[in-house]
Amino acid sequence: MKISYFYGFYYIFLPNNVGLQRRYGLQETGKGKGSIKWNDVRIDSLPNIETAIKSGGLAHVKAISLKKVTNQVYLDNLQRLQKLVKERSATEFKENATTLLDIEIADLLMNPLTLEWLYSMTTNEIMEYLTSLPGVGVKTAACVLLFNFKRPCFAVDTHVWRHAKWLGWVPTKATRDKAFSHLDFLIPDHLKYSLHQLFLRHGKSCFRCKGNTKPGSKEWEQTECPIDHLLTRDKENKHEGTVSPKKLVIKAAGNKKRKIVKDGDEEDEEGAEWDDVAIRSSSAKATKRKK
Repeated sequence: MKISYFYGFYYIFLPNNVGLQRRYGLQETGKGKGSIKWNDVRIDSLPNIETAIKSGGLAHVKAISLKKVTNQVYLDNLQRLQKLVKERSATEFKENATTLLDIEIADLLMNPLTLEWLYSMTTNEIMEYLTSLPGVGVKTAACVLLFNFKRPCFAVDTHVWRHAKWLGWVPTKATRDKAFSHLDFLIPDHLKYSLHQLFLRHGKSCFRCKGNTKPGSKEWEQTECPIDHLLTRDKENKHEGTVSPKKLVIKAAGNKKRKIVKDGDEEDEEGAEWDDVAIRSSSAKATKRKK
């Protein structure tokens, strides 16, 4: 499926989109050709969106955030459109002449959720805008900058975070966001993409560097890690702050428990930030019930 580059943000924000594609279809023309009709998602009801993404887990939390983020982008673009139209009306123009203002106005009219205008901003400005959106954390914004905007930005996912600690590149108690700030400054720009990909692929394929394997297991003994001599792994082969997939649960009403992560090693690629949102949401509801 061909995806317009400036719609890539929505796919990183919500990668499990098969249900959305089935319900809302794909845009057939324009710059967003091949992308889900995100504006149709925005104007649809919350229950319908939740049903569409139910198979991906955390459907209710994701649906709320998806509604919020698309509505926020829509309102920001509407404000930008009004400003551009005002500027255009005050500009002298020749008959049949097309200006850059005309092009941007036409783009906003055709694609009300476009983020293409961010390309004219600095990397720090894009990061600031993206993290201001509901449900968007530093990791998601960094991935968008790296993969969609092609900006040098050292996105820190679970694999990068884990290896950075084992290599001694960041303090052992550094949070993922603090690790990002440290590593993004430390890593040369020309190495950020390739090093991120290297950690990602190695972390997924090496049984000694996965988050759910331990010394003494069959996979561990059969694996030769090429960077084993450089790493100082912690006792349980997990970086501080990682929770066993069996322990990461949310208590619901009636003493029932709902698992959030099925595979502790893969959760970060498509949902660690969602898990954080879910846990905070659950804690808030529990506190409210006690009161």
